[in-house]
Amino acid sequence: MKVLAAVIVPPHLSASGAANAAKHLSASLANYCDIDIAILSLQEVASNFGKARLLARKSSNILSFTKGFLPNKFRTLFYRADIPTLIKNGSYDLVHLHNVIPALETKRVARACVKKGIPYVISTHGFFEATSSGNAYSLKYIHEKLAWKFLLEKPINYIVEYADKIFALSPFEYPLLKQLGIESERIEVVTNGVSQEFFAPRELKEIDLVTERLNLPKLSDQEIPVGIFGQSYQKQRG
Repeated sequence: MKVLAAVIVPPHLSASGAANAAKHLSASLANYCDIDIAILSLQEVASNFGKARLLARKSSNILSFTKGFLPNKFRTLFYRADIPTLIKNGSYDLVHLHNVIPALETKRVARACVKKGIPYVISTHGFFEATSSGNAYSLKYIHEKLAWKFLLEKPINYIVEYADKIFALSPFEYPLLKQLGIESERIEVVTNGVSQEFFAPRELKEIDLVTERLNLPKLSDQEIPVGIFGQSYQKQRG
């Protein structure tokens, strides 16, 4: 089986949690199938990511000239690349979509699958933000909410309608997905997983380097658990 993992994230967020989870999950699946990973990028580069082939596709944005005065939350909605062409000209048996924003581009990829008769599945990276009616991004004005409706909600409705399966990241997303009208039989739980390297104990010198860099108390000589919160600080994350 030949699979395309399409990671639809703005190029400046290609190192985000969702993108990294998508790449690592796809690389793990490469043990069982032939898999390519296509991701929006600032440059077009082909490389290997584990046993998977990573296809960084150069993206464009009709609003690129607005950088500096238009907020990113609007400009990022218009990124696009040639992933639909990869599907049209390729020989993929299945497409796995990751992330839904920019939703217009995700819809283009989904539509390319429908046109070619290829089944696609989608993981729920970004679903919470995308289905919040703009509340996750504190949208207050009518023009912002109208843009949200036509540039996010409507494309997402198309994406979930034609998806063969929806991969929830946890059972807690079931109520959210059912609000979108997704039948239970189309929902499967497929978590991000955890890399085994995170279970490996850190060497004391590594701990000291981090505490010195961040001006924290020395911890290497203390028998206490050490953890670092590495999440982004956003309203929707509490």
